[in-house]
Amino acid sequence: MNNNKWLNELKQVAVGVVIGVLMVYITAMIQPSEVNESAPKLLEPRLLMVEVG
Repeated sequence: MNNNKWLNELKQVAVGVVIGVLMVYITAMIQPSEVNESAPKLLEPRLLMVEVG
């Protein structure tokens, strides 16, 4: 029973992390400069700008 509880909590955490990462990438596409200041490790807007430009 304890294992099931732990797995459910782990699933909720995983879903939360996935949603958080998606939000970061979406905001990065909309506003690359702000995301670059807050989370430079997750995304490299400069590389994206070079590819797009």
